[in-house]
Amino acid sequence: MKGNGQVIIYLLNHPKIHHDAINERDVNGDTPLHLASRELRLLTLFFLLGDKRIDVNLVNNKGLTALDVVWIQRKIPESYQELLARVILYRAGVDLKANMLSVPLTRSINKEWNVKDAANTLILVAILIATLTFAAGFTVPGGLYSADSPIPKQRGMALLADQTLFKIFMAFNTIALYSSTIGSIILLWVPMGDGRLATLVYMYARLFVHVALIAMPVAFLAAIRLIVSNNTIVADVISVIGFISIFLTMFIRILGFLPLGSRRPVLKQIIGLFLWIRVVLVYGGDDAWQSNYAGEDNQVDQDDAKNQIK
Repeated sequence: MKGNGQVIIYLLNHPKIHHDAINERDVNGDTPLHLASRELRLLTLFFLLGDKRIDVNLVNNKGLTALDVVWIQRKIPESYQELLARVILYRAGVDLKANMLSVPLTRSINKEWNVKDAANTLILVAILIATLTFAAGFTVPGGLYSADSPIPKQRGMALLADQTLFKIFMAFNTIALYSSTIGSIILLWVPMGDGRLATLVYMYARLFVHVALIAMPVAFLAAIRLIVSNNTIVADVISVIGFISIFLTMFIRILGFLPLGSRRPVLKQIIGLFLWIRVVLVYGGDDAWQSNYAGEDNQVDQDDAKNQIK
């Protein structure tokens, strides 16, 4: 229930902890897997489900599996933590009850999620991107030909317009501008509809803003690479930093499109790794942070666990 990773790993590896102890039920019939699921301890679920001795489909006194416990208590709309808990359990082979429709739901409103507040934040980001990319479209790298140019056709044109990197800059800068603009326009629908429509509109707008957030660094890298192309060392360093940053941005975005619930053997292993990375990045290396955040004293370490066992 507390989610202290060190204690859980120590107990799972302890020679005196056997199959029956790992699947032991309390007075309510809940196993450790039920308790971790109820408290949404994501890393704890990874640790428990990684042990082959765990019987994933044991039910408590109410006839509920660990996945049922998460399902019936999830909020509206479902929080990200609840979604990950369901996916982790489902991938491990935990199933819903056959008569789950007859079980009364205890779902509540997710007060932490407010689609209007989220939309306001997103539209602020979108407008900021649109403003920056709009300005960059006129203050192009390398500058413009002056009005005194001897060739009339060149007056006001970009000096480096024939360079490949300049074309890349303009293309991705334009993509970022229009993507952020479309996202901003879509978000104008949020105050006009109900909660379901507002949530749907927000999801589509967020996709366009993400495209803009990926296109903008590419445009920036092309522009910087162009204006320092005469210095090979500086250009190479900037390129390496830029490619790493863009790769990380795209990698984090791709994680959101993976079919997390897939049970196919190959995808299951790949998605399992990505899911682990996602949980660690978002929630840190220990589930105990939730208790600490709530003001609880949870400073148990491996030595304390050993003393408790003794």
